[in-house]
Amino acid sequence: MIVAARDVLQRLWEIEARGASFSTTESGFAITPPHGMLTRDDRAFLLAHLDETERILKCVEDNAQSLYEA
Repeated sequence: MIVAARDVLQRLWEIEARGASFSTTESGFAITPPHGMLTRDDRAFLLAHLDETERILKCVEDNAQSLYEA
C-alpha cells in the first residue's frame, strides 16, 4: 500500500483513461503515446507535482500494480 496525494493520482487516472500508459525511466517517467495525450493543463499540473508523480509511478512499477490498485 502506498500513500499518495489524491489530486495527483486522480490526474494520472484521468490521463490513463484517455489511453495513455506510463513507464519510469532513469530521468523520471515517460508517457505512451508521447504525443496528443496531455493537455496544457495536464503538463502544468504534472510539472507542478513532478516529485509526487514520479514517486507514485515508481512505487506502482516496483510493486507491479496498476494505477487503479494504488
